Parts: sequence; C-alpha cells; structure tokens
Amino acid sequence: MPGGDWIPVLSQMKSFVQVITGDVEGARQTQENFSRECPIVSQARSVVELASGNEEAAIETQSRCLTTMNDFVDGVPIVGHVKGGLHHLIGDHEGGDRALNAASRISVNRKPQQMPGYDWIPVVSQVKSLVQVITGDVEGARQTQANFSRECPIVSQTRSAIELASGDKETAKKTQYQCLGTMSNFVDFLPIVGHFKGGIQHLTGDHEEGNHALKAATRTSVMMGAGAVATIFTGGLTAILAGIAVGAAFDSSDSIIHNEPRGLFAAVDKAVNKPTGGNVFDAAMGVVGYGMAGYSGSKIGTKMPDNNQVVELGSKMAADIHKLNAVIGLALTFGKEITSLNSKINTITWKKS
Repeated sequence: MPGGDWIPVLSQMKSFVQVITGDVEGARQTQENFSRECPIVSQARSVVELASGNEEAAIETQSRCLTTMNDFVDGVPIVGHVKGGLHHLIGDHEGGDRALNAASRISVNRKPQQMPGYDWIPVVSQVKSLVQVITGDVEGARQTQANFSRECPIVSQTRSAIELASGDKETAKKTQYQCLGTMSNFVDFLPIVGHFKGGIQHLTGDHEEGNHALKAATRTSVMMGAGAVATIFTGGLTAILAGIAVGAAFDSSDSIIHNEPRGLFAAVDKAVNKPTGGNVFDAAMGVVGYGMAGYSGSKIGTKMPDNNQVVELGSKMAADIHKLNAVIGLALTFGKEITSLNSKINTITWKKS
C-alpha cells in the first residue's frame, strides 16, 4: 500500500508530529518524499533538477511519483480491479495480480453478509458511545470510538499520519484498510453504483464481493421502490414502514437461503443474544436505516402525481375523441338521410315534369 507522504496537508501534519516528538530527521525525510511523490510538486522538482543539470535525479523523482500513483490506483476499488484486468490482458500477470490483490484487500474488515456499520458516522458514533457508557459498557464505548477514528474519512487519515510519525507503519496501513473497507461496504448499498461495482468485481473474478455488492444495492433499491409505491397509493409516512417491511422481507429470504441470520436479522439476533447497549443501538439504527431508504423512495413517489395527471389528461382526450367520433357518425347519418331525401325529391320532380 502506498504511504501517505505524497498527500498534501497530511504529509505536513505528519512532519509536524515528528518534529514535536523530536524526530527532526524523520520530518525532513517525510517532506523529501512529499516533494518526490506528490503530483505537480514532483513535476516542479524535476524541472529544477533538470535545469541544474542533474538529469539522473529528475528521472528518479519522476519514477518515484509514477510508482506512488500506480500503487495508489491499484488500491482503489473497481479502478484497481479494471487496471488489474488490463494488466492481465497485456500479459503483465505480476502487475495484474498486484492490482487485483490491492483492490480486493479492502474487504479485510467485514464479512460479506454484514450490514454497513455506523461507527464511522460523526455524531451517530458519539451517541452510540454515550448509550454504551450509560448502560455500563465502557469498553464497548471505547471500541466504538476506536472504530470511528479508523473508519471515518479524514479522521482515519489523521490517525494514520500520527501512526506513521510514531514509526508504526503496519498499524497505519491497517487503519487505512479499515477505512477503505468501510467505505467500500457503504458504496455497495448505493443503487446503481453498487450494481456497477458488483458487476466489475464479478468480471475480475471476485465473486464473493460481487455478490455482496449486487445484493446490497438490490436491497436498497427494493426498499426505495416500496417507499415510492406506498407514497403513490397512501401518502404520508407509510413509505417508512414500507421500507422497513420490504427490507425485512428481503433479509428474511436471504437468511432462509443461507440458513443463518442476515442483514437486519443478524443485527437483531446479536442484540437478543448479547443485549449490550451497543448491539441494541446497532439493531435500532438498522431499522432506522431501512425506514430512511423507504423515505428516500417516497421522494420519487411524490413526483408520480405529475405522471398521473398525464394519464388523466390522456383519458379525457380519449373521451373527447370518442364524443367527436360520435358526432361525426351522427353527421354522416344525417348526411345520408339528407341525400336520400334529396333523391326522393328529385324523383318526384322528374315524374311531374
């Protein structure tokens, strides 16, 4: 996994921590890495090195930057999978394996049947810890905040910088992998995006992760669809109940198929068998999440009346056309009768003459 020395601000934060902890040489090396690995900055450095006649150093700077960016892209979900597949297609199997392994490594933090956790969400995580402390689960509260510091974007990068500055490179890597795993799990549950991600993972041979993404995205889609339908026919807050009901039905089928609790049922099962404040909170948040998916679908449903108006106008137009056809038919009948009468009048007139 590429280090974080190339990232603006994060690199400077790391150097600051190194200086205040007495590691001045480490801080200097961090900024040396930054100037060689950060895009744009490394280009400027190369220009200066070339201008001073040091062509070898300029080439080394460009090589470092390209290697860092290549490693970074390898670790990006979907992008890394596609890149790995392209490497294999052109015969670079070593590079392909490296990219695929890096892109797939983000799944190290969860089992495929798990719902996305909530420890990474600001405020929600702190409320959960408060509930845990109130219910006597102080260790659980500490673990929730440890998860928050490892999984929340920006916060996890700050933690990694401190871990790197203290020389604990392995822990810094684990922090970043945990954050990436959480974000990947979250993306799986987004309709369309999760479906696309799952399809890419299947194409690259990562069928377990592909199935998880497709199933998660589909679950969200059906909950939103249920919310939309409920809004059209009943309106109000029924979309929330519809989202919860359909999501639970989806998880029920999944649990029966795999013969173990899945999705919301897994969270409830954990809360029942181990009723700590944190587990009960997670199960409650699962219900809230399903309800919010249904509520999101209701936003689609509220736009449907416009379509209904189109249908109503179409029906009215069809009725008017029917009336017009009836009038035209009546006019034709009268026309025939007038023609017949005119013919009879002509016959009478002809006989008189």
